[in-house]
Amino acid sequence: MAAAATGLPDYYGLFGVEREVDQDAIKKVYRKLVLQWHPDKHPQNREAAEEKIREINDAYETLSNPFKRSQYDNMLVALERKAKGFRLDTTMIKPRMSIPKEFMLSPLGYPDKFVRVVGMSLFVQSRGDAKAEFYDFFKEAKFSLWWLPEVNNMCRIRPQATAGVGQDGGLNFNFALSRQVSVSEVILSPGQMAESAHFIAVASDVFKGAFRFECYAYPGHYLAFLPPTHLRVVGGTVEEKTAIDFMFPS
Repeated sequence: MAAAATGLPDYYGLFGVEREVDQDAIKKVYRKLVLQWHPDKHPQNREAAEEKIREINDAYETLSNPFKRSQYDNMLVALERKAKGFRLDTTMIKPRMSIPKEFMLSPLGYPDKFVRVVGMSLFVQSRGDAKAEFYDFFKEAKFSLWWLPEVNNMCRIRPQATAGVGQDGGLNFNFALSRQVSVSEVILSPGQMAESAHFIAVASDVFKGAFRFECYAYPGHYLAFLPPTHLRVVGGTVEEKTAIDFMFPS
């Protein structure tokens, strides 16, 4: 199954190589592609060439790094298994023990995209979407959980920069669902005991190490990435390109 069929960027297809190819071959193909698509060689279509170079660089950044490549390969396998109906046994996974104290959120199937704070709103962006430098991009993409004792695995999600600010723990992800509204934008709001800020952390049955966040007051509604950049809470049937499983890349 091709990566494109899973929703992932097809890095191996872009490089024209098999998954088993070694690092030296990856480097050789990368150099060839960079020379081929250098914008100076495409004066009539410079913008398209620059976009192609960005795609090539994104692919190389993943395939040339053993850890990132391993994560990418594992994600490919997980999404292929999902397409075949395979599910993981999650009964022994404990979210409180498994989720890092500080983390980034990357939707499964979109390894170049991360949840980011933009003012009081939240978006899912790649560096190309945000057009930000490395440090500026990732400083707005760090979060933590405030675990609540009332219900097992209940939590609030908050930007790490606001954690511990005020008695209610700073700003929290919040949404506005009702019996009539099954999809809601996710925004930041000051900490409060409103149930609209409460999620239940649930281990993904698709990818080991990934989790999904179900709304405590609205079972069957999950934090979700709706391409191209929207972070929403959604309920009911989830479309194929919508991701409700999130990874915690380091």
